[in-house]
Amino acid sequence: MKMSRRFLVSGALATVATKALATGGKIAWLGDSVTKGTGYGGVTTAQTFASKVGMANGYAASDIINAGVNSDTSGGMLARLSADVIAFSPLVCVVQCGLNDWATGVSVATYRSNVAAIFSALKAAGIKPVGLSKMQRGSTADFSAYQAYLQALENECAAQGVNCVDLYREETDSYLYLTSAVFYANYVDTAHLTVAGHQFVTNLCARSRYAGWFV
Repeated sequence: MKMSRRFLVSGALATVATKALATGGKIAWLGDSVTKGTGYGGVTTAQTFASKVGMANGYAASDIINAGVNSDTSGGMLARLSADVIAFSPLVCVVQCGLNDWATGVSVATYRSNVAAIFSALKAAGIKPVGLSKMQRGSTADFSAYQAYLQALENECAAQGVNCVDLYREETDSYLYLTSAVFYANYVDTAHLTVAGHQFVTNLCARSRYAGWFV
């Protein structure tokens, strides 16, 4: 029974991936420097989770649009959404934002309003949005302050029926199930990822619970 279930899941993933590649579809990643991935720890474009997840789901390298911009907030992403994402007509757009909104004092209400507008604009353009959360290591006070932004993202995803990959909790939980050496090896600093960190995100997105989300 278990072998059969694994076979079916694997087969479904293979079918979906082939469809994405065969139709010449694109996938976009809208975010900040974490999403961009390069410029930290010697990570190359091919080593970013955006590239790896895209390739794993059947997209050609040329059809993976990395629209990550250093230090960007949800407001900046909304402002450039048409030019950086919608203009390319991708099948899917993964949206990762929040850390810079929190760090620069953007209100939670404004943050959620921007996220809502991004999701709505993507859906109006026939593009499937997917949320992707993110953790930044820091003090207990930092974690507490950031919770409202995380909840705003998750609540807006729920309100609009948008799937959300829970990277935030996976990162926090990994502190308990990984050795300290392996955990810290995933990070260049408190937020940016090493090559190993990008692979960590890639492995998370490959789990069966997220099958079909990226196509």
